[in-house]
Amino acid sequence: MEANMILSVDGGGTHTRFLLRSRDGSLSYRAVTGASSFKSVGRLKAAQHLRQGLETVLHLAGATLGDIVYAVYGLSGLDAQADEATYREMLLAQGWDGERLLLVNDALLAFYAAAQPPGLALIAGTGSIVVGVDATGKVFRIGGWGYGFSDLGSGTWLGCEALKHTLLACDGITPFAPWMDAVQVRLGAQDREAMPERITTLQGYDSIAAFAPVLLGAQAEPLRDRILSEGAQHLAAMVKAGCALHWQPSPAAFTIILAGGCLQDPTYASLVRKALPKELRELIRATDALDAVEGGFHLAQQTITERG
Repeated sequence: MEANMILSVDGGGTHTRFLLRSRDGSLSYRAVTGASSFKSVGRLKAAQHLRQGLETVLHLAGATLGDIVYAVYGLSGLDAQADEATYREMLLAQGWDGERLLLVNDALLAFYAAAQPPGLALIAGTGSIVVGVDATGKVFRIGGWGYGFSDLGSGTWLGCEALKHTLLACDGITPFAPWMDAVQVRLGAQDREAMPERITTLQGYDSIAAFAPVLLGAQAEPLRDRILSEGAQHLAAMVKAGCALHWQPSPAAFTIILAGGCLQDPTYASLVRKALPKELRELIRATDALDAVEGGFHLAQQTITERG
């Protein structure tokens, strides 16, 4: 039987989503596993989650790898050739051949899920990045170079800010903010005195990003508002940089997509919009129901067509 299935994988720092679909779109199968960013959870767990998801959708479809004509893996942390080599090694070990694989940064899937070039997508989830495609078809990116020194405004950045200010309060340097009670609950600490030890023993960037909702879901108060405003400024700066380099006002259309878990929060998304100039705000397309894994399917179809 001729291969007629397309696989799209949206691999993030928290979850990995799999979509196996027939080329005509008549049959679809989905699965979700844990994080597949080896920079978040390590190579062993990342490879395990990638394998589990693949096996699940193949089982649901009653299919094999040989039934897949093309696969697009959008992977968080794919920032350089060395990262691609790491992911490719994982996938080849699962039985893939390189001819049917396209590996890209996961942010590119979000863009293709909602738009066509030229344009860009701002993703703020566990990490943050701008990825886009210019009018010539060239892919570009800004940010997302690593949780420890980049990915500003992301869930990891927000979580780190929440924990940093909580430690300052525990040390008596600054007063406790109301939302720090939620930090204590998430830490499972019996009292405030136990919080510093719990914070300093957290393992993994995904564990830090898990504290972002404390700020995103908190009532307005000066410290929380300042942190969110600063994060939004960081995200808007990446969008402005991408547009300055790759957007030419009319006649060419240009689309800006806002996506990722952090930007599902209305307050945070609104702050990002307000931090952009009016002419860029007008380029933002509403994506309330954005499903990034769909973008991999569209990108695969486009690539197959271009290859003939």
